[in-house]
Amino acid sequence: KGIIPIDCDIDTDQSAEGAMHIEANSDPINGATVSLAASGISGLALNGTLSGNIPGATYPVTGDIIINEGDIATFGPGTKLQFRGEYEFTVNGVLVAEGINSSDDGMIVFENHPDVDTKWRGFTLNNQTEATSFKYVKISGAHKTTGGGMALNNSSPKIDNVIISDNSSLITAGGIHIAGGTDLVISNSTIENNIAGQSTTYGGGGGLWIEET
Repeated sequence: KGIIPIDCDIDTDQSAEGAMHIEANSDPINGATVSLAASGISGLALNGTLSGNIPGATYPVTGDIIINEGDIATFGPGTKLQFRGEYEFTVNGVLVAEGINSSDDGMIVFENHPDVDTKWRGFTLNNQTEATSFKYVKISGAHKTTGGGMALNNSSPKIDNVIISDNSSLITAGGIHIAGGTDLVISNSTIENNIAGQSTTYGGGGGLWIEET
């Protein structure tokens, strides 16, 4: 198992396509071909593992984001992440997303990129304590099987002055799914216009679904 870095030097709004042929004697993948494609976008894009301080700006997101266990990522006021596909933000380390007020410059926003029709897959938090914090944050437009906006697995982050809106799920919890965890407090927050149960067989908890606490 390894990582092969591939650099692509193209301008904004340009695209490139190619292929990689694999030669690996005595390996089942010998002779395989991998199609490659890239599109140029403006701004600094985010994807992959994340840590450190992320300056306030608007960032297109071009892949899944993960904060690994032991890492800390901090977003400041005015930061906006716009997801360009069905990508998920997974927190196994610590996320500090703290705005200062409800103005455009004061909030931190996680949403779909306006140029795409797909929906990002929201947050998944695993084994989080109150060290992970959401304050003056808006999470909107996400969709996944359960916990469209935010899935909390044995997690109790700080959630204060947060807007969870216009998210959806295939089964339960269009807004927030809470499974396990202790002493979770959601304060001064709005959970609205979220939809659950888009599956035809079962569903519920448009805004909030709680279990195993």
